[in-house]
Amino acid sequence: MKTLKTILSLMMVALMLVSIVACNANPAEQSSDDPAGDTEKETLVIITGTQGGAYYIMASAVANLLEQYSTKYTASVVSSSAVTVESILKLQSHEAAIGFAVSGQVYGAYTGNPDETTAQMVTEQCDDLRLLAGSHSGEIHLIVKANSGIETIADLEGKSISISNTGTGANIEMCRMLRVAGLEGKYKGVNSSMQESIDALKDSAVDVAQVTSGWPAPVVQDAFASIDVDFFHMPEEIIDATIAEAPYLMKTVIPAGTYPNQDEDYITLSIPNAIYIHAGLSDEVVTELCEIIFGHHDELVTTYAVFSSYTPENTIAASAAIPLHPAVEAYFKAQGWM
Repeated sequence: MKTLKTILSLMMVALMLVSIVACNANPAEQSSDDPAGDTEKETLVIITGTQGGAYYIMASAVANLLEQYSTKYTASVVSSSAVTVESILKLQSHEAAIGFAVSGQVYGAYTGNPDETTAQMVTEQCDDLRLLAGSHSGEIHLIVKANSGIETIADLEGKSISISNTGTGANIEMCRMLRVAGLEGKYKGVNSSMQESIDALKDSAVDVAQVTSGWPAPVVQDAFASIDVDFFHMPEEIIDATIAEAPYLMKTVIPAGTYPNQDEDYITLSIPNAIYIHAGLSDEVVTELCEIIFGHHDELVTTYAVFSSYTPENTIAASAAIPLHPAVEAYFKAQGWM
């Protein structure tokens, strides 16, 4: 009998232990308010440019805020050397959710009338593109070593000039400007990223480094701080003639003192850029992205000053070329911006 009681007691203890383990096996089910419910976030693919440029910094900032504030979405930042073309194609095919791109090339692809260079890679109309936020300008920085003797258009003949990577807006507009200047076939074009362009100038592998980015561009700051360089001043009549051929381009002044040892204003060509999405992106996702970009605008500006131009007003203005996603329009109306 004593043995039977002992066995029964042990069984009771075992049952209690099983009950305790069962109660604690899934604590998330005990409280629906537990924020650590381990819900897997949906990953949004962002197509952006190479490291060191405005696109990459901006995409990383958006991804960081999405990770910080969104309970449903995270982002994968995909760097591309042909960012505008890849953004267009990946958005049209819905392989990416967000893309950074040059507005002129996006407009051409959207309308089915792409620039000749873009048309070599974007062979069909891409009418599924929609505007998320806009816009900022990427300024073409042309940099030469001091005392290089490169001062005029004629001095560029026969020289090695970095022209960015094929398919980028920077490449398209840089080649356009050189053609307008009468230099087509008279220089050696070198495809390179922004950082590669500056590195090549340092190593004397190119005569003219080209960086197209919002200012101040970190890689340009590095060049002015680390080696003795000057800007190459493209004549204003060439800039004006280039704009006449592609009216979406602009002329911009980078003020003296923007970069170390920059003693005078730098007048150059500006290329408008914006952030695009595709029409099939859900309203929920788009609304969340609007909240990140416009609701946390001050934080983005603190991270990178280029974001200061990504305002509701500038976005609405940019939508004259590419329409807003309906959820962006709804968000703006709810905020009283439209």
